[in-house]
Amino acid sequence: MNIAKLTRSSLLAFIVATSIIAFAASAQVASAAGAPASAGDFSAPQELGPSCRYGVAALGQGQLAWMDDLNAGWFVTFGPNGDSSGQPEFVPIVRVKQNKQGCAYLPGYKADPPLTPQGLGAAVLSRPGHLWIVGNEPDRGPNPESCTQGVQDDTHPDVYARAYHDIYYYIKNIDPTARVANAGLVQVTPGRLQYLDKVWDAYQRFYGGNWPVDVWNMHLYVLPEVDPAGKPNGIAGVAVGTDPALGIRESGNDKNKCADPNVYCWAEHDNMTEFTKQVRAMRTWMKDRGQQQKPLMLSEYSILYPYEVDSPGSCFLQDEYGNCFTPERVRTFLNNSMSYLETAADPNLGYARDGNRLVQRWLWFSIANTGVGQASNLLNPSGTALTLPGGAYSTRAAAAARYINLFPASTSGTALPAVGGVSKVVLRAEVRNVGANETSGKTTVTFYADAALTQPIGSSILIDRLRGCEANGVPASVVWPGRTPGWWDYWVVVDSPNFWEESNELDNVLKGRVFVGSGWTYLPVMTR
Repeated sequence: MNIAKLTRSSLLAFIVATSIIAFAASAQVASAAGAPASAGDFSAPQELGPSCRYGVAALGQGQLAWMDDLNAGWFVTFGPNGDSSGQPEFVPIVRVKQNKQGCAYLPGYKADPPLTPQGLGAAVLSRPGHLWIVGNEPDRGPNPESCTQGVQDDTHPDVYARAYHDIYYYIKNIDPTARVANAGLVQVTPGRLQYLDKVWDAYQRFYGGNWPVDVWNMHLYVLPEVDPAGKPNGIAGVAVGTDPALGIRESGNDKNKCADPNVYCWAEHDNMTEFTKQVRAMRTWMKDRGQQQKPLMLSEYSILYPYEVDSPGSCFLQDEYGNCFTPERVRTFLNNSMSYLETAADPNLGYARDGNRLVQRWLWFSIANTGVGQASNLLNPSGTALTLPGGAYSTRAAAAARYINLFPASTSGTALPAVGGVSKVVLRAEVRNVGANETSGKTTVTFYADAALTQPIGSSILIDRLRGCEANGVPASVVWPGRTPGWWDYWVVVDSPNFWEESNELDNVLKGRVFVGSGWTYLPVMTR
């Protein structure tokens, strides 16, 4: 069937989100401190595991059994529940929905899980050091033919700003080592960037500071937002709370319009020029707000348009050039897009700690889905074998570069009350791994009193796994006795015995400074 014959109701039924199966989850993390250690104290590094850059969407418990075959390094379930106990890494999503009464949007919101000790509190405690995503496509509202609540998060920018603030600080107050990412929007177009602008501005207006995002997040699809007349469509639709005039138009099945930057043709759904434009547009938006030196994740993308054979040589959906979205076409897009994501770097836009790469990790939608995106399924309908795109994904993920790169992300010191004119100082550091694979053994962190690193203060031995892509932070600490009043410099060195072979051995040292006072003043506390 040619796209010209595709009815509005058919396309609306096609572009819908799916329901998600929830999972149970648990995690166990431990740490230990000890005396300075040498490389000889530890066993040799083991298998580094899958690359954290390659992710997949898992839409059912049974799909997790295919993670090893796919060589996937992380996954989402589009909710807060999943297996956090091992590889691959699970990234939970706290869902957000603005309250509505009929067609009217109300100022409040609901979070899933709720911000209670039994809800989000218990989930955060069970996953220390985890990465959390706040929301999923809050820019996507209901279909234009109705005002009912959409299956995505359907939240205006100002309400999302409040929800993000509440959830961010709820998580951080329980686990300061957790990292928090913004919700991925449907795509990165002028209308969606306006949504981000509105969140950014609302956050500053409400809270007097910048939107605190640890890891920036995006989705990437090339989908028209309005019909040829400018009316919001049911494909991408207009981002909630933004100007419809910014919407990217449908082509009307006219291939001559594909060169128009304000039109997204069906044929451009897998166009790498448009793909790269969106990545760079997101990175440019980040840079303009002082956010360049933060990671960027692409937490959902693939081919959403279907491939359904009507008869030999004919398919349900053809683009403006008469071509179908065949498994071969999906495989080509998967390979082209992942080749780009693996290598795309720019010192003017990228993340310096990761070799100026533009994107630090990405996720394919999905392992298997019975609704939108079936053409991109990595698993066949019977659940017995990988599809053509699935085989390509597995091959690429297996061949991904395998390395670790540890670094001290932060350091701090606290002086304890003086005894006899001297104090003990507790020195702390948080260690992360910006590499593509996790560590498999112990890591030594040593604090020094001199820049030459010849006067060790003490060492902390970390037994925690350090996941790649900075997925978790592990604390290290030592006590520095005998400090007299004044400023004291110190240096923290990650992997001080040089046990791990790293992609970059020059970023393992961080200088810190701590102040020791000459006395303590105790102030009374009054309650009322």
